[in-house]
Amino acid sequence: MAHRAEDLMKVAIVHYHLSPGGVTTVIRRHSEILTSAKIPHVILSSSQTDDLPARTVSGLAYLKESGNLTAELLLNELRSEAESALGGPPDVWHFHNHSLGKNVLIPDIVNRLVENNERVILQIHDLAEDGRPQNYSSIPDKTLLYPISPRVRYAFINTRDQRLFLEAGLPPENSI
Repeated sequence: MAHRAEDLMKVAIVHYHLSPGGVTTVIRRHSEILTSAKIPHVILSSSQTDDLPARTVSGLAYLKESGNLTAELLLNELRSEAESALGGPPDVWHFHNHSLGKNVLIPDIVNRLVENNERVILQIHDLAEDGRPQNYSSIPDKTLLYPISPRVRYAFINTRDQRLFLEAGLPPENSI
């Protein structure tokens, strides 16, 4: 049975950059899998490469102080770019390293999506609390880092991090 494009789940993958390295390799693999499954998706990042379906959102770059840019403005730009690329709003927002402290607005953006009852995947590759104390101290409201909702899932690249989150109180049904 053929699916209509408007019936398919749409995914927005969000990361600070697409520079060569581990997270970009993971994002590239996700894109390949989504493409092979014919799932419409877009990668929102402060940079892009020619081989990925990416849109540039400059506000996603590393940002220690927000200046005139607010979480609301950046989220509006993310929504606009995602909807333009996907032909409608994403069904799932997939953030890589949202809690790393590299962009002070990202935890607030994630929480705004969660408060709007949107589906969110938070893929943890690194933790600011785990060997990057300079990043952790730059996060304005640490209470926003790890939202819990029936529509939020945490994805881990290793069982150690998953175990630590579960031991800290993450409900098992929120861990994938």
